[in-house]
Amino acid sequence: MKKRMPSTRTNLEEIVRGYYVKDEEDFAPNYLITENYKKIYRAKTVVTVFNDPFISEDESYGRVLLDDTKETIWAYFFRENTAILKDISKGDIVQVVGKIYEWRNEKQLSVEAASKISPNFWVLHRLELVKYNKHLKEQLKIAEKIKSEEKNLKKAKEKAESIGINPEIIEALYERDYVKEKDVDTTLVKDKVLSVIERLDEGEGVELDDLIPEIDEFSPEEIEAVVRDLLSQGEIFEPKINRYTKV
Repeated sequence: MKKRMPSTRTNLEEIVRGYYVKDEEDFAPNYLITENYKKIYRAKTVVTVFNDPFISEDESYGRVLLDDTKETIWAYFFRENTAILKDISKGDIVQVVGKIYEWRNEKQLSVEAASKISPNFWVLHRLELVKYNKHLKEQLKIAEKIKSEEKNLKKAKEKAESIGINPEIIEALYERDYVKEKDVDTTLVKDKVLSVIERLDEGEGVELDDLIPEIDEFSPEEIEAVVRDLLSQGEIFEPKINRYTKV
């Protein structure tokens, strides 16, 4: 049975500015690492419904734009969760719980629960978040010291736990460094792929077999992965099977 991950109180700014991590292991949950090193599997936040909710004709999905005065984010409701949208309206203050995911470099929420609340509850949410983040900041200082002294992740987590520091903060520190390095590498590959497509394209797109030999500083696997990402992000398209051109 798949384990249900805990929800973490957060705000939209932390979500939008965070690093989305798609776990490479099958069936492992994806998560977000915020700039202050929270590791969020499921987000809990308080927001205002910014527009009239949309529900598809077959009621298989719906969406609404959420706002918390600092950021906005699209929230999607799928299958049986679509019914939640029938109970909320534009201007309502709601507490939502859902999974974070990323589509075309934009963070979005897949909502599992949402309930209308009073403005007083929003104040309480913000106070709890300030208190939580203050405690996290104190733990983070100690965690960073442990990380600088102990390069082995397992040993660093064990040391942190032994003195009452949440080991997930240590994990987030290591993973955030890895994600940053990976993002830089991916950006370099993307820039090279787009440059070569632009140079070789004579109007009918560039075949992958012609593209790969032109980029010898990266592996064929890295190039193919980036081509898939660029397709999903809408930066290139496929006019013919296995031929690619810039948008």
